[in-house]
Amino acid sequence: MSEETAHNVAVPATPEPEQPLPAPRKRPRNTFWWGILGVYILLFITTGYIAFIRKDINPALDPGSDQTMARLQDEATRQFVLTTLQQEAEDHKKKADLGAHSFNVVLGALLGFLSASAVSRVAGVKKDES
Repeated sequence: MSEETAHNVAVPATPEPEQPLPAPRKRPRNTFWWGILGVYILLFITTGYIAFIRKDINPALDPGSDQTMARLQDEATRQFVLTTLQQEAEDHKKKADLGAHSFNVVLGALLGFLSASAVSRVAGVKKDES
């Protein structure tokens, strides 16, 4: 009887092997995000270089222009050269202002992109926690 009892005893079922957790999916937007960031950084560096490092020489500040003006005897020619130099100086200032403005626009876009990325990442973390 002891043998029958031993066979009729309910054997606890062996636990089923646990299903492995799904691997965290790679976000394709991660590479897309890095691509956008790379383009912004390229624009940032390029506009910064153009605006602040590679400056055009202002033709009105050319030391040779004073010598040229001293040699001119005709008043009409002298006035024409002065007017031309003033226009070139104004154009140079406009180009410098445009370069600085372009740099500021790219900087604002880069900072906006980074702040939007940070907000979406924080919102995603909070969503995962709840």
